[in-house]
Amino acid sequence: REVFKHECSPSSVTHATEFQAYTADGDSYAVFNIPGLLEDDQDAVDRNKQEIYKAFQQSPNSV
Repeated sequence: REVFKHECSPSSVTHATEFQAYTADGDSYAVFNIPGLLEDDQDAVDRNKQEIYKAFQQSPNSV
C-alpha cells in the first residue's frame, strides 16, 4: 500500500516527519517518512535535521 506522497522533483517533497503504523504476521511496525539532508539551502538542511531528530524521539529504539 502507498501512504506517503512521492514524486520526482528538483526540490524536496517531504518537509515534515510522518509515519504509518501497521501489523504484519503479528509484529507491529512503524514506517517513517523523513526529509533528507540534500538541500541547496542550509536553513532547509537545519530544518530537516530537526525533523529527523523528531522521528528518533518518537521511536528511539528504531533502526
